[in-house]
Amino acid sequence: MAANTKRWYARNYSEVPIMFGSRESKKYYSARMNNKSIAGMSFQSGHFIEPGTKLRIKLLNNAPDMTYSPEAYKIYHAEVKWCRKVGNIDEFDAYGIGVRFNDTSTCLNQ
Repeated sequence: MAANTKRWYARNYSEVPIMFGSRESKKYYSARMNNKSIAGMSFQSGHFIEPGTKLRIKLLNNAPDMTYSPEAYKIYHAEVKWCRKVGNIDEFDAYGIGVRFNDTSTCLNQ
């Protein structure tokens, strides 16, 4: 018997580094993506983010010949749907964060 989930889209599980920041700020924070779908993603961070916050998320282009320059990132716009404390990392609080992409035509496709 299949488990009943509330998910509309299949998830692809992948732990990759990302950077995120508020749309109003130029400051970015490091985080680790847990999974993604065509409509959104979840990631872990040491920062609590209020649901409803509008974010910019940078995902490094993983092409083998890319350098680590600002041009190597693609920016996605998303809204925080949930944020929950999931434990501690190096004695600091860790939060699981779920976001929905604002424009699914430009989100993280395969």
